[in-house]
Amino acid sequence: MSWNVVGYSSATLRAGNKGAGACFIPVSGSKTIDLNDIKVVGYVDGCEGDVYVQQLDRYGRAQEAFTWYDLPEDEICGWFDGSDEPVEVGAVTLAIGDALWVNAPDADYGIQSAGQVPTSDVATALRAGNKLVSNPTPVDVDLVNVVVSGYEDGCEGDVYVQQLDRYGRAQEAFTWYDLPEDDIYGWFNGSDEPVEEGAIVLAPGESLWVNAISTDYSIVFPGVAIK
Repeated sequence: MSWNVVGYSSATLRAGNKGAGACFIPVSGSKTIDLNDIKVVGYVDGCEGDVYVQQLDRYGRAQEAFTWYDLPEDEICGWFDGSDEPVEVGAVTLAIGDALWVNAPDADYGIQSAGQVPTSDVATALRAGNKLVSNPTPVDVDLVNVVVSGYEDGCEGDVYVQQLDRYGRAQEAFTWYDLPEDDIYGWFNGSDEPVEEGAIVLAPGESLWVNAISTDYSIVFPGVAIK
């Protein structure tokens, strides 16, 4: 994995819930991202618990919530847990490409991250069951350019992806096939038709709800071509 361009970018939210993650790789080269390195943006005069984040387990159950406060008059800014204690550095971390389940009042809000642009592919490990995975780059990525790795002799529907609506309901599923003998490779919809280029495009930080049969599999986003 390699990096060069440094900057920051935001993942857009919406009214209700949305899966979203960091749009950059840590400058340090770390394989994890600390929650404290992700900020909420999109407000003007402070933020009093308008946005909170959770992680989803393999069954889609929401875990502990962490709420964003920015109260300049009280010199309070950052993430707080359910006991109104600030989240300590290192207490909540995400693997690169892991996403958070984020609740916001409207699409004016976003979560911002800073770091380096990945110029080589970024693989995020999956798990047995579901996992919320996000586009870890600051550019749009077409689903047809996202691949599955971790198998040796082909893949016949072992991994599928969906998007979640604001209520957490799973939308249309797209399944990964790699059958060299049949010359079949890529994502297919529920009608067993290949997903066309441009049909599913993930914005920076936008997520997929990914189901895999084991931790052997990873989902791989392409690196960004720097001109």
